[in-house]
Amino acid sequence: MDAYAPIYQLDLGMAHPRVFVGSRELVNEMADDGTYTKFTHRLHKEMRPVFGDGLFSAESTDKAWWKAHRLLVPAFANCPAADAVFGGETRQDLSAQLVLKWDRFGPEHEIECIEDMARLTFDTIGLCAFGYRFNEFYSKEPHPFMKQLKESIVESGKRSNRPELLNRFYYRDEQHRQKNIANMRDLCKKMIRDCNEHPKTDAKDLLNVMLNGVDGETGEKLGVENVIYQIPTLLGGGYETTGATLCFIYYFLCNNPDKLRRAQQEVDEIVGDKVLAYDMLRNLKYLDACMKESLRLQHPVSLLTRFAIKDTVLGGKYFIKKGQMVSGIWRHFHRDPKVWGDDADEFRPERMLDVNFKELPPNAWKPVSGPSRMIPAQRLVLHFRVSPLENRIISR
Repeated sequence: MDAYAPIYQLDLGMAHPRVFVGSRELVNEMADDGTYTKFTHRLHKEMRPVFGDGLFSAESTDKAWWKAHRLLVPAFANCPAADAVFGGETRQDLSAQLVLKWDRFGPEHEIECIEDMARLTFDTIGLCAFGYRFNEFYSKEPHPFMKQLKESIVESGKRSNRPELLNRFYYRDEQHRQKNIANMRDLCKKMIRDCNEHPKTDAKDLLNVMLNGVDGETGEKLGVENVIYQIPTLLGGGYETTGATLCFIYYFLCNNPDKLRRAQQEVDEIVGDKVLAYDMLRNLKYLDACMKESLRLQHPVSLLTRFAIKDTVLGGKYFIKKGQMVSGIWRHFHRDPKVWGDDADEFRPERMLDVNFKELPPNAWKPVSGPSRMIPAQRLVLHFRVSPLENRIISR
């Protein structure tokens, strides 16, 4: 992209050459739902054995997708309910385990940040969303479910990049994937069985919402089979991206001590020795700006991909055929100098403070792929990320 900005195409042996764009203006055109869509492709097809008709792999036109979307979005939109789902003390218990682990190693020990953050986010989603403790910090190896999920996703990705005929020769890899899927389903069934056999009338976690919630439009519940698929969907869609983002936030703060000191001061003033609560988030403005700026500079996902639903012209001169894949490169359109200036490559959270953030042009900062298919939990991604940060900052 540095050589051919703002757009180029590659012939990858597909029906149409794949187009890549790297400017805010072109990505903004891609956001038009009347021209482009987040169409499921072969990767989603290969992921179906893992995620079924969960929010990731189901078509946006599927009845099951919309039912789950309508049930889960309100669970996050209501702030009091959100704080109950992602309870402050529960969440802080897990992040405190991580901080204690780091403290015990001492200041000379090198921290494996990527693995620790993945364990933290996996454990947090499991406990807060499904009421299940994976106890990631009480064992040397990651929980088997985490390993099985990761291996299944990786193998599905490999299958999507191989010719279908060639996949038949990888039967041992497919047997291993199917075994992993079966083991994950067994644990998901156990979570559901425990929830049904030992109901907690006051529980507001996502598992209870999915099992007992009724879709207002169809009058139907999700059904146990769909819930089984939603559990790995929410875990797989949340733990790696959130864990990666936490790592990047730490990286940028550690390399900018003045920004770290300002974030520390804000946390000391607003949170202090109390447990972080949902209503405190709106006042952690600088820490929020640090997270947004980290997402701008180093998004955990590389490409924002959409498909043209009709013949169109992109940027007034680039012809795009119906069905053609167009991908925005996050690293480039998030650093568009026309939007962010000559210092677009620098970590400067001040540009994300309210007054500046509101003046940004549409789709200049894009934390998720789009409004319709977004993971509903994105409203509380901040809640996940703040807790370990404020724990580490307070105990400096």
